[in-house]
Amino acid sequence: MKKAIYTPTDLESLLTRVPQWTERLANAIANVKLPDVSRIYLVGTGAGFASTLAVKKAFWNLPGITGEDVLAVTPAHLRLGVPESEKCDALAIVFGEAEALGCKAELRISGTGELPIEDGGLLETYLQMSIAGLLLAESLRQESGMAEKIFRASRAALAALPAWDADTQAAAGTISGLVDAYETVGTGSDYGAAWLARMLLYEGAPAAVTTVEESEDWLHVNFLQLTPERFATLVFVAEENEAADRTQRTLSYIEGVGRRTVIFTDLPRRMLRTQAPIIEMPSMDQSLLPVFLPLPAALLIGRLG
Repeated sequence: MKKAIYTPTDLESLLTRVPQWTERLANAIANVKLPDVSRIYLVGTGAGFASTLAVKKAFWNLPGITGEDVLAVTPAHLRLGVPESEKCDALAIVFGEAEALGCKAELRISGTGELPIEDGGLLETYLQMSIAGLLLAESLRQESGMAEKIFRASRAALAALPAWDADTQAAAGTISGLVDAYETVGTGSDYGAAWLARMLLYEGAPAAVTTVEESEDWLHVNFLQLTPERFATLVFVAEENEAADRTQRTLSYIEGVGRRTVIFTDLPRRMLRTQAPIIEMPSMDQSLLPVFLPLPAALLIGRLG
């Protein structure tokens, strides 16, 4: 079983390894070139799929590629839901040990792939794969500077650890022992953080049921649910996410029906109009915020047992 309970000491150790991971991956990616393709599939399962959601936007607007040409998919979706004619002119970037059959070219981000990652728990895997994805997208655009942004983000997260420690401890007091089930909510690039948080909850929190919802779908699934106070909702929303306003509107409904809620965000409290606990993210490049959003969630989840 992959590690799912993280303490502040664990996160400190993890974050101090980020520069080493970044340098190793940047060296591996240095010679990668974009093949002649018209679409890109980011393929993954588990933490790998969460990474594809978090970094997908970085692959928009590559030469000859638009946002509509970049899809984050599972291997089953690629195998069964994508016509063979569309795969023959595509690059598959595989996050983990998944398969990508039928594509013109393939790159693998894994322990044995062209872009190597170290074995580790859910957060370690997610961070390394996401960093690899961002560095790869930058290299394919023939740009530079992402490594330094990652270094700064890891330092900002380290500086935020004491506040995360105190705030998650307080937030856990509003949830622990009071709920029967959990859900995680996000949209756009933030959906990757919500997806990984669900995995962490599966392994690390005493919940009968844990679900993940896209902000737009939340009302269809939950609005008429009974005993809302027995449910806890973890909401992920980044200020520069183009769909952040959708999550903010959904948040008003989540609280309106009586859910116990914790919010992970870089938005100012005054913009959220909420009384729920807020775990604040430090300032960092917006492409990296979805990658680092799950870290304080992991601390909270570790306190729920």
